[in-house]
Amino acid sequence: MTYLEPSKLEAYNLTFTDVVDALAQQNLVLAGGNIKVGDFDYQVHPVNTLQSTQDIDNVVVAVREGQPIFIKDLGRTKDDAELQYNIVRVNGTRSVYVPLLREPGENTIQVVDRIREGIASEIPKMKERGEIPEVTQVDLVSDQSTYIRSAISNLKIQLILGALLVVIIVVFFLRKLLWFGKFLNLSLAKRPN
Repeated sequence: MTYLEPSKLEAYNLTFTDVVDALAQQNLVLAGGNIKVGDFDYQVHPVNTLQSTQDIDNVVVAVREGQPIFIKDLGRTKDDAELQYNIVRVNGTRSVYVPLLREPGENTIQVVDRIREGIASEIPKMKERGEIPEVTQVDLVSDQSTYIRSAISNLKIQLILGALLVVIIVVFFLRKLLWFGKFLNLSLAKRPN
């Protein structure tokens, strides 16, 4: 967290937005890539994010009369927890909420099944190794796959009902056709030649 002092911002004629813009420009998240040099193809993994509080403090916000103005001139950066804006409660108990989102193109049902398997198999191992307290309870609170599973189930039922209806109509139609055929044969047989 970066704590800015409004009086220092005012003294340098800067705003909070100036600081945010400077951080956004110098804390880029860029993808890596490849570079071909002669016969060799090298993978490039750029380190382009600010790694420490000192790196953030040394970001230049503006230059006044040839002198750079750093974030450390306007306040201080501290490795601190993010400000808490809300509290999550599950069944009335204060909880930690961690949303897990599927990647685009992934199968929602498979992702949820993997999460359920992971909770069932990995959480006990983590407790055993002492990585999380024994009293920790991990639950899947919201499951988007239930809607998809329900839709698939309803679709299967509708397909079965549709197929059954088609069979009934075809049998009824063939029966009528057979009846009409017999009637035609009878009426042709009764006709005098």
